[in-house]
Amino acid sequence: MKKYVMGLLALVLLVACSNKQAKKEVPSMVEEETIVVSETPEKVVNMRDSLPIEEGKGAVIERRYNGLLPGADVPGIAYDLTLYFQQDSEDGVFNLKMTYLDAEDGQDKPFSTYGKRKIQRGIPGDEQAIVYKLFPNDGGKEIAFLLLEEGDLLFLNEEMARIDSDLNYTLKLVK
Repeated sequence: MKKYVMGLLALVLLVACSNKQAKKEVPSMVEEETIVVSETPEKVVNMRDSLPIEEGKGAVIERRYNGLLPGADVPGIAYDLTLYFQQDSEDGVFNLKMTYLDAEDGQDKPFSTYGKRKIQRGIPGDEQAIVYKLFPNDGGKEIAFLLLEEGDLLFLNEEMARIDSDLNYTLKLVK
């Protein structure tokens, strides 16, 4: 009877230990980025943690883009865009930091937003194009970028077409 009780205890201990092993978190494959998403620092979002992970969709990818794009009422808008997605998924999340240069009495005006990224195939005149559509969580206007061959992003207009201009509308891949 004593051997039976000892065997049962060993089995219970083995099951308990294996459950603890299964619950261990998988280490992050990218650096975490915590951003402030409003003027009040109380509201903070960790973008990496908001990405839903699907089994079989591959590693988590982080892509970061920077660029200075034209602004309607300001000399330019500095963009810092970070995308998080799984390598075989068309869904992802983003963090976009924009700084409107000389916006208020000669002072720069920073703004941050975050949300979901979806992929769209094709634009007017190019059925093979890959477009990253960004949907801000704050209800802001959808933003679209064309993925260029070299990995950079080109800002698209509201009709999902290239902007006919000599001005720079490209965000450069930095990471």
